[in-house]
Amino acid sequence: MDDPLFEACRLFKKTSANGHTYLVGRMGGVRVLVMANRQRQGDDDATHTLLFSRATRREAAPKSEAPKSEAPPLRRPNGKSEGNRIEDDPLPF
Repeated sequence: MDDPLFEACRLFKKTSANGHTYLVGRMGGVRVLVMANRQRQGDDDATHTLLFSRATRREAAPKSEAPKSEAPPLRRPNGKSEGNRIEDDPLPF
């Protein structure tokens, strides 16, 4: 297989309340889980199971984190702010 690999999502290692380790991440609106196959009976059985569920809304960032800055307002040559709106100039090109 010569096709290049691409990153679909990042996974984070977590531990359940029962002490089981699993991987969790998000891919758009989908929650991705990779869990060990606890019903595995032999070498021919899969070692892990990939599960998908609907992702819940992300919680707002804690107030201790700095918010992402927005682009600075655009300024016209005369120094007056136009907010983030770009207006066409009168030049014909």
